[in-house]
Amino acid sequence: MPNSSDTCKIGETTQKSGAYECLICKYAGNVTEIQVEKGKILPMCATCKDQDTTWHFKRAS
Repeated sequence: MPNSSDTCKIGETTQKSGAYECLICKYAGNVTEIQVEKGKILPMCATCKDQDTTWHFKRAS
């Protein structure tokens, strides 16, 4: 079932193309953004390497 919010966990398929930010990094005071195309699977964050990364959709590309 698709996620109805603008947040997704690693391994979920994206519903929108654009920039996604790692919320774990954000709350730690860092900025980590990736560009992801619609239909792609969200990866683990390369910066914090947290197994429970939550990605937040920031803006469309």
